[in-house]
Amino acid sequence: MARFDINVSDDFFRQLNKLAEVDRIAPQMIDEALPILEETFKRNLQSVMKNPTGELMGSIKIKGAKPVKGGGFFGYVTAIGVAKGKSYKRPQSGGRTKAEPYRNYQKILAIEFGTSKQNPKPFIAKTLNDSETEVLNKMQEVYNREAVK
Repeated sequence: MARFDINVSDDFFRQLNKLAEVDRIAPQMIDEALPILEETFKRNLQSVMKNPTGELMGSIKIKGAKPVKGGGFFGYVTAIGVAKGKSYKRPQSGGRTKAEPYRNYQKILAIEFGTSKQNPKPFIAKTLNDSETEVLNKMQEVYNREAVK
């Protein structure tokens, strides 16, 4: 039977303890990186729209890090609120219809995927590609800062 000894440094165990702090560090990483994504989202949205409204651009907001069932965290950029003065007829039961305002996220989806009256102008994948390196760098910076504490 072979026998061997392993000597593990105290520094290795300190690093393992820092990994256990992921529930504290991960939300900070996400929250500090989201402004980069938001800025790129707005810039790319403006590039595909002829005349972006201040209302739509102002509706683009960050939703900070939240825990996910089963572990992990997520955060995102979205369009909140409803479009002023714009509505559509929504079918109801009994053959009736109800006027509902367009939501700003619906406008974003219409730009991205198009409608029966409008060709798609995809910009979301470009946003992710354009911001990926900077977002990852920011997240690494936050991790390095927090894990050293």
